[in-house]
Amino acid sequence: MSSTDTEINLVIVPPEDNGGVIVTGYKLWVDTLQTIPSYTKVYEGNDLAVVVKASDASLQLGVIYRFIVQAVNEFGDSDFSEIVKCSLGSVPNKPFTP
Repeated sequence: MSSTDTEINLVIVPPEDNGGVIVTGYKLWVDTLQTIPSYTKVYEGNDLAVVVKASDASLQLGVIYRFIVQAVNEFGDSDFSEIVKCSLGSVPNKPFTP
C-alpha cells in the first residue's frame, strides 16, 4: 500500500482458500477511524491493484482511513479481511536555508 496527497494505492492479496470455486471479484470498503464503524464500498471488480482517488471517494488529507476487503465467488461474499489503515499525504517540501 502507498499513498500520495490525491490517491491511495492498494494491492489485494487473493485468499489462500477460494472455497473450491474461482474467486470472481473483490469488494473494497473504507471507513474513517470513528468509534462506530460505518464502511462505504469504494471498489467492486476483479483487479488486484486498486487505486482509490480522493476525489472519487471523498477522502481528505491527514485523515486516517480503515480499509477492508471481501473476496466474491458464485456462492457469495467472504468474511471481511483484516483492517488496513492508510491516509492521504506526501512528504513536505524541503525547508528554506537560514
